Amino acid sequence: MPQLSAVRRFALWLFSEPESPYVSTNVLIDFAAARDYLAAINAEDETPRVTIQHLFTAAVARVFSEFPEANGRVIGRRIERFDRVDVAAPVNLLDHDSSGGMELGLVLLHGVDRMSLREVAAKTSKVVAQERQGRPTHPLVRLGLPIAEHLPGAVFDTFLDLSSYLARSRLASPLMRRFLGVSTVITNPGAAFRDIKGGKFIGGSMVPPTRLIPLGSVFGISALQDEVFVVDGAPVVSPGLPVLFIFDHRLFDGVMCSRILRRLIELLQDPQSTFGPAGRT
Repeated sequence: MPQLSAVRRFALWLFSEPESPYVSTNVLIDFAAARDYLAAINAEDETPRVTIQHLFTAAVARVFSEFPEANGRVIGRRIERFDRVDVAAPVNLLDHDSSGGMELGLVLLHGVDRMSLREVAAKTSKVVAQERQGRPTHPLVRLGLPIAEHLPGAVFDTFLDLSSYLARSRLASPLMRRFLGVSTVITNPGAAFRDIKGGKFIGGSMVPPTRLIPLGSVFGISALQDEVFVVDGAPVVSPGLPVLFIFDHRLFDGVMCSRILRRLIELLQDPQSTFGPAGRT
């Protein structure tokens, strides 16, 4: 692993726990071109349909592959870089009776940067369907949940503390990376505003947990909503996608953050150039 710069080593010290190292940035993306692109590829009547979440996930993965500085995490005073982009997303199970009483599921996609848009859609849809049927897809969750349900509270907490300690150790960290490694998380904090009249989602902020699975970044997206953008000096109403980007300042800085978001916006302005006319590139 190459020697870290003095700036990165200083950031690792400056933002070390118990201080929060996370910075939040909110942007609004004109999604008109991306919406038209989704409508065109979904007109082929192929299943599953490609959604905004699928496109955004695929786009983030391609951008992270272009900016390897973002594709990693901080553990203690060291930075781990990943050689592939693994994306996690929570799955709401509260509204699904077949989920077996679970509140939350997990989609974890490995090597998303090497998938076509159609592959991202197919894999995500398959995992979400299994999670909503009460069949956890991650092996650690599938095996550990039945045991955890019957552990006394003190034993459960001790088990989690021990797991978090091992996950940070140099010996166990590579193994934990294999089973619980996450390049970034994509969630939907503004979904609840979809049907609220007279109000809209603007942005938000959060501090990601640092236990067990340290996260380098988190994306939060909302539902599309009409927004006014200035195009060639004139106001134009277009579907806007509010995006919240939270990143670990020890991993990279604000300049890199702006480059990542600028590239993400560029990609979503012309997704066909990256994913092809049918989403199979």
